[in-house]
Amino acid sequence: PAERWRWLLENIRSRLPWGKGAAAFATGMDIAEKNDQDLERLRSLGLDLLYGGVESGHEEVLRTVQKGIKPEDLRLQCLRAQKAGFGLRVSVVLGIAGESLYMESARRTGALLTSINPQEVGITMLVPQPGTIFRKDIKEGMSPALSKERLLRELRELFAHTELDGGLFNASHSSSYISFLARLPEEKSKGLALIDKALAGELELKPDGSRHI
Repeated sequence: PAERWRWLLENIRSRLPWGKGAAAFATGMDIAEKNDQDLERLRSLGLDLLYGGVESGHEEVLRTVQKGIKPEDLRLQCLRAQKAGFGLRVSVVLGIAGESLYMESARRTGALLTSINPQEVGITMLVPQPGTIFRKDIKEGMSPALSKERLLRELRELFAHTELDGGLFNASHSSSYISFLARLPEEKSKGLALIDKALAGELELKPDGSRHI
């Protein structure tokens, strides 16, 4: 509710006057529930950064993970938030698309990220957990186990199709087989070279036992 947000943000400002701003996690549906005036009001109260999960730019993949929103609708909500003055940091999960979709999903996700142009894109690689549909499908033989090569190829395709205007491509999450940061567009070639090196077996990868969500 608007009054709760006002109370929270005003308390943050009064009790932490040295703070430079406030951030919150927000889904596309969270943004959609607020009109433009609501968003502008939240921004004026000191909320200036939103974190959210894009996960994939492929509609079928989002439907599989029950994201509850289509890529185009997510794009429009992100643009509304930016228009109201919010910075955006979004995340993508590699490994959630099936064998027949993952390269196309990577390309569509790159296109979606390019159109949103967030301040930062955070990359995670799927680590199937007990009790999840991904672990169940692998255990029952419905889906192949995710190989290092497949995840790295998906990462490369996504990175190659993502263009940011000074934004940070952050692939340093604990779930990733390789770790790097790339400011785009100036560090695009450097990032591609690093991924290619990993694919060629010329770079030591993080052991599976050290990968965490």
